[in-house]
Amino acid sequence: MEKTIEQWFQELPEPYRTKALENCTSPIDNEMVGSMMDALASGFLWQDTPEGEAYWDDVFLTIQANEFDDNHHEEQQYEAEQEDNANRTEFTD
Repeated sequence: MEKTIEQWFQELPEPYRTKALENCTSPIDNEMVGSMMDALASGFLWQDTPEGEAYWDDVFLTIQANEFDDNHHEEQQYEAEQEDNANRTEFTD
C-alpha cells in the first residue's frame, strides 16, 4: 500500500517520528512510497542529519527486522492494561 512519506513517518514510535519529520528534505506530503523503509531512504540524506548516518542505519535495520511493530504492539497492550487497572480502581473507591 502506498502512502506519503509523511504518513509513513507518522507511524514511527517516538523519538524517531519527530526526528524523521524534522529531517525531511523531500516533499513528504505528496511523494508516494510503498514502505517505511522506502520512506526513510527517500525522505532525507541520513549523513546530513544531526543524528548521523549510523543512527538512521540502525533505525532502518530495526524496521527491516519488524522490531518496531512488536514493540509498538507491546506498548499499546501495556497502556491498555494500565488504563483498565485505573478504571477498576475508580469503581472500587
